[in-house]
Amino acid sequence: MGRVNHEKELMGQKLRTANTKTKKLHKLILDAGMRQSGPNDEDIQKRFSKLRFQILQLVKKYCTNHNATPKERAYSCLNDEAKDFWVMAVISRALYDHCFEPKVRHFGFDSDADQSLHNFFTSMEKVKTSKS
Repeated sequence: MGRVNHEKELMGQKLRTANTKTKKLHKLILDAGMRQSGPNDEDIQKRFSKLRFQILQLVKKYCTNHNATPKERAYSCLNDEAKDFWVMAVISRALYDHCFEPKVRHFGFDSDADQSLHNFFTSMEKVKTSKS
């Protein structure tokens, strides 16, 4: 019986040592900044939901002029809520086309600076793809 207890104690001690080492390694990884790079899917989904809500607030606050109607005939057939969503879609498309479309210039830069930034980002993409 004494030998079995002694072996159990040794196994317990090895397990505690392994757990301590694991915790230390985990702490080192966190301290070294080896966390997940970039947002995860949940973060992105929350950010898009927030963006959608902010666009809706923009539409409700500034883009509801009952005297101004778009040229599309389909707009006049929509109820008020659908009209808000239609305007949201127009604003979202404009934001994408003018801010996020890959061919869009960077904010506030002249064509020379924009070309320099484009060359820089292109070279960074080449480096990134060559490492993959």
